[in-house]
Amino acid sequence: MIGSLARTFRPCNKRWPGIVAFAAAFLLVTVLFANFATAKGEDWANFFRPAALNLRAPYSVDGVFNPPWTFLILAPLAWLPSHVGAAVLASFTLAVLVGYVKDWYKVAALMLSAPTLAVLYFEQIDVIPLLALLSPTWMALPLLMIKPQGVFLAALRRLNRTSIAVLFTVVAISFLVWGLWPLGIRGTPDGPHNRSLFPWSLGLTFVILLWLKVHPNSEHADGLLCLASVAACPYWAIHSMLPMTALFIKGMKSRAACFGICAATWGYALLTQQSG
Repeated sequence: MIGSLARTFRPCNKRWPGIVAFAAAFLLVTVLFANFATAKGEDWANFFRPAALNLRAPYSVDGVFNPPWTFLILAPLAWLPSHVGAAVLASFTLAVLVGYVKDWYKVAALMLSAPTLAVLYFEQIDVIPLLALLSPTWMALPLLMIKPQGVFLAALRRLNRTSIAVLFTVVAISFLVWGLWPLGIRGTPDGPHNRSLFPWSLGLTFVILLWLKVHPNSEHADGLLCLASVAACPYWAIHSMLPMTALFIKGMKSRAACFGICAATWGYALLTQQSG
């Protein structure tokens, strides 16, 4: 994917109008989201930005559970005014989703899905694990660990000596810089946003893993492993389904299947809605 993006933006007179149009659209969407974020303020304003601005002690912010290299990645956005950083994050998320699925009906199905709208509303960063799944294998594991709820079993397909060495190096450096940071995490990831059916959903995880054992080269392997991940996770919110939803919609051949997946995300969101 990265190679195709590089070819897309290779200097060429015929491509400049498209690049300018994309930049203008990106700016417009950013301005619109900035106005929206000013009046709202969710996870970006309350958790990610404060932690990124306090890089020396990100876990002084209650409710922050991501590994510390998350906040190094987010720091440039955190230096912007809160509503502007949230708007750029939302615009970047949309640009990645549109660039990934490409076809207009897939874009429409993905944009209307519950996970995408949840990511935008709650100002979440689930686009990062999706990018990890699309990145070279050697750099995927540290990015997958940023938001592992919906993707951790997909890491199984990316285990090799190089990727393990990179992950080990990143974790080792994080311990040198932040100490035993897992011990500094405060709060518990629980509440009305939890949509997990664990442990009742573990059966689905086992079925998927057995099926992939028989069909290891399935074109939907990553999407199925993401589904197995959420089924095996005790806590996850609707926005954690973004990588899985994008992967499944991207792999569908028909419009009906794409919009069926979109409808399924809303069905699950409504059926698992909690009060409080």
